[in-house]
Amino acid sequence: MKQKVMMMLACLCVGMSAEAKDRLSIIPDIAYSNSPARVKGVIKGYTTTHKEAVILKYMPFGGSTDEEVNAAISAMSPDKAGDGTFEFEITNLFTDRVTLSFRDKSVIFVLVPGEETTITIDMKLLYDEHAKKPAITFGGSMADFNTDFAKYVGEYDSTKPFAALVGNAATELVQTLTPEQYKTRLLGTYQEAARALNADKRISGAFKQYVNSTYQYVVLYNLFNFSRRKQLATQSTADVAVPDDYFAEMEEWQPFADNGMLYAFGSASQTATYATFMGNVTIGRPFDIPKALEQLMVATACMSDVRNNIPLKDEQVAALESKCPVLKDGVLKENAALLAHIEENRRNPQFFVKDFDPSLQGEDIFKALVTPYKGKPLLVDFWATWCGPCKAAMKTIMPLKEELKGKVNFIYVTGPTSPKEAWEAQIPDIHGDHYYVTDEQYSALLGQFESQGIPTYVVVDKEGGIVAKHIGYPGNDIIKSDLSK
Repeated sequence: MKQKVMMMLACLCVGMSAEAKDRLSIIPDIAYSNSPARVKGVIKGYTTTHKEAVILKYMPFGGSTDEEVNAAISAMSPDKAGDGTFEFEITNLFTDRVTLSFRDKSVIFVLVPGEETTITIDMKLLYDEHAKKPAITFGGSMADFNTDFAKYVGEYDSTKPFAALVGNAATELVQTLTPEQYKTRLLGTYQEAARALNADKRISGAFKQYVNSTYQYVVLYNLFNFSRRKQLATQSTADVAVPDDYFAEMEEWQPFADNGMLYAFGSASQTATYATFMGNVTIGRPFDIPKALEQLMVATACMSDVRNNIPLKDEQVAALESKCPVLKDGVLKENAALLAHIEENRRNPQFFVKDFDPSLQGEDIFKALVTPYKGKPLLVDFWATWCGPCKAAMKTIMPLKEELKGKVNFIYVTGPTSPKEAWEAQIPDIHGDHYYVTDEQYSALLGQFESQGIPTYVVVDKEGGIVAKHIGYPGNDIIKSDLSK
C-alpha cells in the first residue's frame, strides 16, 4: 500500500508547478516525546479590547475526555488594537489531533510533541466564505497537512462521493443489487473519486494520502455492511451471502497500513482499534498498522487493563519497558497505585464473594439470592465487567450507599460473560456481596424481570417482596425512595 501511495503521489508531479512540487509530502510517522509541544499563534487584524481567549482541546494519553487549556490573546492597551498573539505549551506525548477554538470558529490540526507549531488566523478571511486563500495557515513539520485539513476537510468529506450508494438515498438501489454488483459500484465510485483527488492541484500530497485512505475505509465499511443494508432495504431478516473473495481488494489495500488513517477517527489510538475490529470481521485477521503506532497500541492495552482493575503481568511490564519508552511511566504509575489499592482492600475488605448453588433453576434462583437478606431492604444489581453504564452507575450510587450503610443490603450478580479474572479484579471496589452465577441462571434471572439489557436493578423490601425494577440506573433519589418503601 505504501508503494501505491508513493506512486500515486509521484504521478501528481506531472504538469505541476515548482511550488506545488515543493509542497508534495507524505504524512510522517507518529512522534513520541516527553518534551512539550509549543503552539505560537497570531490573529491578524485582531482589534477587540475584550478579554478573549483561544482554547486548545486535546486528549491526553490514557484519558477518556478532552482536556482544555486557555491562552489569552495579547492586547497592547484598551484604546489600541492588540497584536493578537497567543501561546500554548502542552505535554501530549505523541502526535495526535487537537482542536483550537476562537470565538465561534474551531479548527482541527495535528500537533507534534517536542516541536513548535505556528498558527496564523486572518480575521479578514475567517468569515469570508468565498475567500480563495486559507483563513488559517500553519507552520511546522505538519504545516501542509494542517493547512489543507483546515480548509478542505469539509469539501473532501469521505462520504460525499459515495452518497448515492449509502444511507437512505441508496435504499431503492440496494434492493436490486447483488453483493458483487454493489461492490463493483463502490469500487468504480472510489476510482472516480481518487482520480478527482489526484487532479486537485490546490492540496498537498499529505492531505491527498489522508483523503485516499478515508475513501478506502468508506468502501471497506460499506462492503462489510451490505448484508445489513440489504435487510433494511428489503425488510428481510435473512443474511445475504457474499463470495469468498468479497474482501480481497481490502486485504490488498490494507487501508490502515500507512499513515493516511492515523488522524481519521479523532485520536491516533483509535486507528488500531478499528484496524483490529474491521480486519477480524472482513479478512479474518487484524489489518496491518504502521510500525510507529505499535508503541501506542501496547501502552493503551496495558492502560486499559489497569483501568479495569487488572494488574499488569510481568510480560506486560517488560513490553512497556522495551517498546514504550515515552508512554510507560504513566501506565506504571497507575499500575503501582492499583497494586497499593488492592493491598489495602485485602487488609480492609468491604466486599464478599458468596457461593451459589449452580443447580438452582427458574424462580428458585432469585428466591435463593434474596432470602439471606430478609430483615433489611435490598438492592440487587445485575451487571457485567464490560458494561460501561453499569460501572458508571456504581460510581453514582456510592454516596447513597455510604448514607444507607448498615440500613440496606447491596448484592451484585453477574455471569460468565464477565471473564472471571476481570470480575475478581473489579469487585474489591464494589462494596457489597457478589454472586457469580451460571450463564443459564443469569439468563433466567434477566428473563424473570423481562430485562433486555443491563444494568438492571431490583429493589426488594425487608420481607423479601419485590418493590421495583429498573432497566438502566434511574438515579439516587428514585432508588432511595424505593428502598424506603
